[in-house]
This record gives sequence, C-alpha cells and structure tokens, in this order.
Amino acid sequence: MRHRSTAAAMMFAVNTATAALLLAAGVGSPSGMVQRSAPAPQSTTATGPTTAAAAFIRIPLDKMRVLYVSDGDDYFLSKALGALKLKELATTRPETFDPAEAERYHVTVIFRKLPATLPAGGYLLFECAPPSVHRAATRPGAKESPVLRELRLVSVPQNTPGLDLPKIEKAALLTCPVFELPPKWVTLVRADANAGASAPAIFTGRDDGRTFIVVGFEVGRTNWTLKPTFPAFIAESLMYLSAPRTSFDATQPATAPARIAPR
Repeated sequence: MRHRSTAAAMMFAVNTATAALLLAAGVGSPSGMVQRSAPAPQSTTATGPTTAAAAFIRIPLDKMRVLYVSDGDDYFLSKALGALKLKELATTRPETFDPAEAERYHVTVIFRKLPATLPAGGYLLFECAPPSVHRAATRPGAKESPVLRELRLVSVPQNTPGLDLPKIEKAALLTCPVFELPPKWVTLVRADANAGASAPAIFTGRDDGRTFIVVGFEVGRTNWTLKPTFPAFIAESLMYLSAPRTSFDATQPATAPARIAPR
C-alpha cells in the first residue's frame, strides 16, 4: 500500500536521525573499535595487565559485514538495516542460505524462517528462535502454544557484559508467544499484559558456538518500529554480536574467539 509505505518511510527517516543521536550519545558506537569488559580482578604478566574477563572487541558499523536472510514481508526491518551504512549488507533467502558463505560475515540477521544449518557466529533473529528455545508447553488438549495479547514492552535491568541496549518506552504490541528459555539465557525485554502475565519478548543466549539475540514477537504488529529505539536496538545488537565469545553463559564475558574470522 503506497500511502502506508510513504508515511512509514517519512517516520522512519525521522527515527533514523534520532537513532544516530542516541548512538552518538553513547548507545553503541557507529565507528571506531569499541572495547568493553566487565569488572574483574586484574593481574600483571610479562606481556602486561590481564583480567579474568577479557574485553569485548566490537566491530564498528562502517567496518561490519552483515548477511540478511529473509523471505520478504519485512518492510521496517529491511529499511532499518539499510539505514545503518554498514560496510556490506548482503541478502539471501532461507532456501539459498549457504553456511560456508555465511562465515564471511560478522553477523547474520534472520527474519522469520531459520535455515536448517547455522555455523558458529553471531545471530540477530526476528520472529523465530533457535532449536534450544521452545514455545511454552500447551495444556492437555490444546492446539496451540500460549500467546499473550495486548502487551507493552518493558526493558529489563541488564547484566550482560558488552551489551548496552537503549531503554524501550511506550511501545505496545498485539501478541507475543510464550517462550521457555534454556538455563543461562537472559531476558532483555519482556512483554507485560494488563492482566499481570509476562513473557520474554527479546532475549539472548548461546548455543553450540553461536550467540543469539532473539526478538520473539511480530515486529510488524507493534509501534516499536516507529520509534528511534528500534534502529538503535539493531545497531547495538549487531555490534554486540560481532564480538567473538566462547562463554555459554550470556551473563559472563568472553575469553576467546568462537567463530571463523570473516575474510
């Protein structure tokens, strides 16, 4: 629908500019290598000071290669990615996804349909989840997993070293699936219903050498895409996911690379 696309494009242009101001103010860093580390006891060796928590070395956006996997119907997400001025943004469909080719990129963004095989690396998922994350169990005789309705997004106080997401305010969504997170996975944003029910809406964790940030709800059914924190969230998530890490605990810092470096 042309009138919707035109209005959305105008709103998105305003929000992208605002997001740039957020980034400049400290929510992520669009250029320059960024090092982040959690507080840890320091010691000194012959090669200099060391810490039990190694620093996160994040790739700046203008140096970053991103692979985007989508089957379409992703207007706001594709626009947000295109506005980030990445060094390279390649696109492919789930059925043509090549795991070997994906290793050329710092981060892979996947919309809706998860490819069968994912190499080690960083992944930003929208409307899908890795196999280790399950929809909540249904009651006996039920045909569908639980879904919460008429919700608001609420940022959760963070304890994830290296990740500094913008706080989401006054964002509403129509529905959100109820997920059961594996041990050591961390909820970043929850969806709260008026009746008091709550579910993880955005969460992060690791699985077999892969680091994930998962947006579990339908982004097209929320007003969050029209707010400046949406592109700012994507930018910060990409930079966090670009940092190699081996810890399987999302609350603990990295110690060594866990993926093949992009060529």
